[in-house]
Amino acid sequence: MQEQAAGGTSLANILKQRHRFDAWRGVNRLSEQLFVWDFFLVGGELESWQPERIRTVEPAEPPTLTRSIWRGAEPEQLLALDVYQCQSRAAAHEQLIVLLTQFQSTGIDQVEAAELGDIAFLTPERTVALYARANLAVLVRNAGGNVVSVDAAAADLDRLLARRPRPGGASVPRIDAFSPRQTGEITAGDRIPLELAATDPLRLRVWYTIWSRLGEITLDRGELTYRAGPVGTDQVEAFAINENGDVASATVSLDIR
Repeated sequence: MQEQAAGGTSLANILKQRHRFDAWRGVNRLSEQLFVWDFFLVGGELESWQPERIRTVEPAEPPTLTRSIWRGAEPEQLLALDVYQCQSRAAAHEQLIVLLTQFQSTGIDQVEAAELGDIAFLTPERTVALYARANLAVLVRNAGGNVVSVDAAAADLDRLLARRPRPGGASVPRIDAFSPRQTGEITAGDRIPLELAATDPLRLRVWYTIWSRLGEITLDRGELTYRAGPVGTDQVEAFAINENGDVASATVSLDIR
C-alpha cells in the first residue's frame, strides 16, 4: 500500500513530481540495452572496502534484495550497500521512487551529469548515493560513525555492471542453452520467451548480463523475455559470470520484421 500524504495524494506521486520522474523514467545511458539476471555479490566489488556480511532477501513479490555491510580502512568506517534486482528498467526506476521516500529530509537531489548509473541521486555531502543501472536499483550509504563520501564505492559497482564482460578465465562456466523458446516470425513489439542456462565446472554460482541493440530483456512472471524493437537483426549476447569472475558468452541472432 502506498503511503498517503496530506490530501490523499500518495507520497510516491509527490516525489515523482518533485524529482521530475517523467523526464527520466526509462532513460538508458548505455549504447545498448542491458539486463542483469541472478546478480549476487562475492566481496571484491568495492575497491578499498571489505565485506562484513552479505545476504540475499527474496520476498514473495519482487524485487530481490542483496543487502551488505562493508568495512573501510579506518575505524568506524562502514558502508551499507543494497542492490534491488528488478524485473525491468521501468521497475528499477519505480524502485528509486520507493527508496527516495526514505530521504525526504536529507536534501537528496538528482545528479544531472551522467557520472553514475542511468539516473542517480546524491546528498550534498555525498554520504548517500541512490542510482539505477539497467534493471538494478542501488543504494549506498554510511553505516558507521566515521562518515565518508560514497562516490568511489558507488562508482566501483556501477563500472562492474555497465561494462561488457571479457570472456575467459581459469575455469569458465559453460552456457548450456541460450535461444528463443518459440519459432516463427518476430515483429516489433513481440514478447519472446528466452531460455538461458549455464553450469560451472567448479559448481560456483553464476550470474548473467544480457545485451541487446534493438530489443529489451525483462522478466515476465519470472520468465526471461525479449521484447522486440524496430525492424532489423538483433545480436543478443549473454554473459555468464561465476564467483571467481570467469566469463563465458553466447550470442543469438533475432530477425525482427
